[in-house]
Amino acid sequence: MHRPQQILFNVLAAVFLLAAVFFVSANFFQPVDYQLLNMTVAEAPLGQPLLIASFLVALAVAFKMYEMILTGRHQSIRADRQREKAEVTAESSSEKVRALEAKVQTLEKALEDALGRR
Repeated sequence: MHRPQQILFNVLAAVFLLAAVFFVSANFFQPVDYQLLNMTVAEAPLGQPLLIASFLVALAVAFKMYEMILTGRHQSIRADRQREKAEVTAESSSEKVRALEAKVQTLEKALEDALGRR
């Protein structure tokens, strides 16, 4: 992956994590009523703030996972290219060897013909 994309995803993940921490700390003591059939069942702090913070953390994790997936794809593409390059290099080397062997055989035959004519 290109370096600017990694930086962007890391910054976005950090922003969402900081937003989650700020949101929870700003609303830490704000009570939330839980209702069931129009009756208040319980009153507890951090109901909605915790839900929103969880969502923000999930977004941060999603950005990090997406960045890791893209990095993995980039590395596999790079490995494929290196493997293909190595195969092409090996093929060109073997073709050069074949060409040299053919030249040697031609020269050997020419030498035998020249010696046979004497």
